[in-house]
Amino acid sequence: MAKYSEDAYKSFNSERWQQASADMGKPRIAILGFTGAGKSMLVNALFGQKIASVNARAGWTKIPQFVEHKLFELIDTPGFGADGWKHEEFAFKIIEPSDIIIHVINGAAGVTDYDLEMYDLIKDHPGLIIVLNKVDILDSQEMAESIQGISVALTVSKNKVLSVSAKECSGIESLAAEMTRLLPGTKKTSFVSALSGDKFTGNREKQALAVVDKYALGAATIGAVPIPLADIAALAPLQVAMFLHIAKVFGHSYTKEQALAIIASLMGSIGARSIAQATVSIFKGIPGIGSVLGALAGGGMAHATFKAFGALVIYFFKNNQNVSTADIRSYYNRQYEQARRKYKRKKK
Repeated sequence: MAKYSEDAYKSFNSERWQQASADMGKPRIAILGFTGAGKSMLVNALFGQKIASVNARAGWTKIPQFVEHKLFELIDTPGFGADGWKHEEFAFKIIEPSDIIIHVINGAAGVTDYDLEMYDLIKDHPGLIIVLNKVDILDSQEMAESIQGISVALTVSKNKVLSVSAKECSGIESLAAEMTRLLPGTKKTSFVSALSGDKFTGNREKQALAVVDKYALGAATIGAVPIPLADIAALAPLQVAMFLHIAKVFGHSYTKEQALAIIASLMGSIGARSIAQATVSIFKGIPGIGSVLGALAGGGMAHATFKAFGALVIYFFKNNQNVSTADIRSYYNRQYEQARRKYKRKKK
């Protein structure tokens, strides 16, 4: 990346980026299941706060709760089979508009007739996830039998059934990972950033790495343009956008000025490596072969620099923004060399 300069970043409009980020869309998630399956507790285990009403009495949720969160939309439904449900209303208001449908089955009761009736309505939804909840009350043999029972009753493979305990927050990470996988690309970030707690760090890291890959490919394209210094002007705002996108995955929101201050600190800790991209950019100005070789080097270096810087930002947030200068420099240099070698192998 070019040596830090306030002027190089001026073309980045943080308000426009924040609006574009918001326009990516919020995922709509529906939680369905027979009364007493533990749907509301499952919602709260995912998002780490009292999103849905929870009560010891089965059937506490009496009407669909449409929760508008800044990062997602949630439909917490009454137990299927409750008075007042109509199949048409269920299909049009719940199933069709949802990106993800979680069918929660009570580990204490197994598959009921209501579960069979509901599954018949939702079985073709591309975002369907089947969850066996309350596995904390089952021993290993009982759990295996419950999963086998679901497999037979719903005619699905056993590996399609996720086992969780909303009460003890076990299996929640695997559920979040599957939800992320099934969501449309533009909605993954909002969902992952809404997850609460250290237990979801792995989910966030995986999504953040996917974000870095996309920005690194864009940087490689810009860096390969054989025009002296053109890449610096274009890559600097792209770096800010990548930083803000990764920050959002980890649940942080910054202004451009705040992002620039953190980037400046990180770049200062990296040291001499940050000058390399500018050197390659100038090399592009040498007439003839210099322009060609400089472009090739620039693309590879821009890709490697973005991969390394993106990995560093992830490392920074994973460690709660508490990383020493020595660790930053060492981590970045390792990541840069790995990315550079990998990019070089791909281009052979």
